[in-house]
Amino acid sequence: MIVDGLLSRRATGAVAAACYVAAAGLGTAIALARDVRVLWIGLLGIALAFFYHAPPVRLAYRGWGELAVVLVPAIRN
Repeated sequence: MIVDGLLSRRATGAVAAACYVAAAGLGTAIALARDVRVLWIGLLGIALAFFYHAPPVRLAYRGWGELAVVLVPAIRN
């Protein structure tokens, strides 16, 4: 989207932030309705997704990105 000029860097960040907030809200609602203990799994998933590219961790640049991609679906199951 950024490369093709369809969205600015700022707009892309806003969309990403909105998606994180929506996912966290829906995940929290589902966890509260079912079992609060799964909130830790959701927090781990959000952290892995965020720090895939975000500093200071940058998992993708340190060779840990693939492990994060494998762990997130495994955590959900």
